[in-house]
Amino acid sequence: MTVAAPFPTMDSLRQRFAAQNRVRAGELAGLRDRVAAGADPREAIQAIGGIAHRIAGVAATLGHADMGRLAHDIDLIATALQNRDLTTTEAWRLAGPVLERLISAMAD
Repeated sequence: MTVAAPFPTMDSLRQRFAAQNRVRAGELAGLRDRVAAGADPREAIQAIGGIAHRIAGVAATLGHADMGRLAHDIDLIATALQNRDLTTTEAWRLAGPVLERLISAMAD
């Protein structure tokens, strides 16, 4: 008879989320820095949007409602860019300040 592994506890999920956030915050900062150095913002926003989408889906459940809202806002901006509802310049102008707040929230 095989015994199933126990389900993870909320505390262990929160710890894993925090560890992943440290990595993701570094990825987000790296993408931001690449744009500042002249890289294509469209590509960066799409990558940032993908990371934000994953964060938005879990953050509030694990007690990080503000982080979830910031990530959701970036996800919406990236989607609007993809759908051509925003230009790249508009998307970066809107995403930049929210991205800074998200990176800061993830570092806490």
